[in-house]
Amino acid sequence: MDLTELADLAHTRRVSLYRLRPSEDLTEMCSDRVIQDDHEFITLRVFVGGLPALLVAGLPEDDPAEWGAMVRSLTRVDIDFRTRTASAALIIRSGAEVYAVTFGQGWRLIRESRIDRDFGLQFAVRVLDPDEIRQITRWALSAQARVDRSSVPGGQGLWAFGLREHAELVRQLTGYVRAELPVELTHLRRMRNRAKFRLRLEFGDGVRMPLSSDGAGMAADLAEITRILRDNTIDPRLQPLTWVRRISSRDERRAALDRAVLDLLAGRGEGEVGIAYPARYYEGPAVDHFRGRINGTEINTPDLTLADLTRPLLDPLSTDGWTH
Repeated sequence: MDLTELADLAHTRRVSLYRLRPSEDLTEMCSDRVIQDDHEFITLRVFVGGLPALLVAGLPEDDPAEWGAMVRSLTRVDIDFRTRTASAALIIRSGAEVYAVTFGQGWRLIRESRIDRDFGLQFAVRVLDPDEIRQITRWALSAQARVDRSSVPGGQGLWAFGLREHAELVRQLTGYVRAELPVELTHLRRMRNRAKFRLRLEFGDGVRMPLSSDGAGMAADLAEITRILRDNTIDPRLQPLTWVRRISSRDERRAALDRAVLDLLAGRGEGEVGIAYPARYYEGPAVDHFRGRINGTEINTPDLTLADLTRPLLDPLSTDGWTH
């Protein structure tokens, strides 16, 4: 029996899948809480369908139920109920890639800086039907950290959500995989004979999707996901979603990016810096004048240029800092 036949026999379960930044040692993918509180967690080197993997699991000490204090305040009765949340993460090396399958709150067991936060969106733009987007969560790039979530039960085209591709970060997407797309995942093989079946996936930093509960099937599913990311082209209608991406404050690339921005502002390095309005002003009144102060240098101009912003930053005599 070959690998495909084994996968077809397996059951599937909807889990959260993340792609991690590779390392020679899988234990480097674990969060500090796993390493420092090893009495609460187990870490076992295992094999999943012949692939090397690390199982991390734990059942932390129980905590009081969060609503217990309100019950006590209202009734003077202390019921002292406790809760415990079991979590597990299975970190699997599949070829050159490393994936993490999480259960419960297993995502907390992964080192945050190792999570590839582009994975979910990069997968989405290769498989989703742009006309069957059911939910989108976006974060406006403005002075206020506004997060909007829009959903349409019947599905509709992506651009019906009023997305501003240059001014909003797409954080989550939910929709259906394109019917004509040749995707060989275990769940699709098991369900393809059902009339009108469409695979619904949820995309964020990772992907919420059904994967095989059989070791060989899981190995086949991960190989197929790697193939899709490598070989499938991005749908042109979804490509604008990739234009603006957020880098976490804990991302290992953050320091290098900060240095690159400083070099660009100083006129060094490769790349371009531009000026854009905050998203909240796009539908507001026209701006006809700019006033402010940078490093003690007053800005008062009807036509703001990049030089107006960089000159005070590069002036060694300006030491007053940024003011508004």
